[in-house]
Amino acid sequence: MAIDSMSNSAHNGFIITLLVICGFPPHVPERLRGTVDGSDAASEARRRAPYQPRSLWPENFVENRSEISARPNLSLPATIPAEERTMGLIVETVVNAPFMENSYVVGDEESREALLIDPGGDAEAIAAVLARHQLKPIAIVNTHAHIDHVAGVAEAKQRFGVPFYLHSADRDWLQALPTQARMFGFPAAAIPDVERWLGDGDEIRLGSVLCRVIHTPGHTPGGCCLYFPAQRLLITGDTLFQGSIGRTDLPGGSLEELLSSIRTKLFPLGDEVVFHSGHGEPSTLGEERLHNPFVGAAASD
Repeated sequence: MAIDSMSNSAHNGFIITLLVICGFPPHVPERLRGTVDGSDAASEARRRAPYQPRSLWPENFVENRSEISARPNLSLPATIPAEERTMGLIVETVVNAPFMENSYVVGDEESREALLIDPGGDAEAIAAVLARHQLKPIAIVNTHAHIDHVAGVAEAKQRFGVPFYLHSADRDWLQALPTQARMFGFPAAAIPDVERWLGDGDEIRLGSVLCRVIHTPGHTPGGCCLYFPAQRLLITGDTLFQGSIGRTDLPGGSLEELLSSIRTKLFPLGDEVVFHSGHGEPSTLGEERLHNPFVGAAASD
């Protein structure tokens, strides 16, 4: 479905669902009330497309884009020894307001080369991380092209002079970036040029460090995860979260595809793999395989 050709009701529904997907608190504008709450269709959509537990989000989200924080080396499950968590990688998280979206700076300790993953906001916080670790960015890589993950790409490209990589199946979402921005009342968003269209199994190198692209459609058609096999580290974007999964009721989403992506492509990587997601805190694949209520052992599809 083309985003620009949505009906008014679909347009309103799109706004509400994207507000929820990006971590906004549930304050619905007066003109949109009734478009989702209380309807059987909306209840079914919420059941089919769960998202992060609301407790992960602050009571009042930060509206000032300059209030962006960097969290060095997120605390990971205690069962994983600290020295085994990155194994030669520098991993820092930049949390972008107002969507509370996690961007990542992943750097090779030896070569000092770095990937900028999902830069969804102001490049200042990313620049601070790079300077602190004396890292040189070599590329921007996105897990998907929803506005909360791609809004800062054009600025980051200009500031750091690096190419942009994205899976080809998210081309339509990227082209719809101005529409996404307009829906939120944001300034017009520039569509960044893509220098490399990614595919399943593609490899990206940071010095001697290997990053492998895993195509995990379901949240978006071109949704991807980025896997560092030597470090047993995974960046999942909005495919898999601690205790939840990504929404599938936006254009191009598919619950069946998402569940299949997680079960057939991610869980086989191993229970000990640590993953960092697009919102919220990190977890392990083993924890989610056993206990995730939507895709774990006890889940009922």
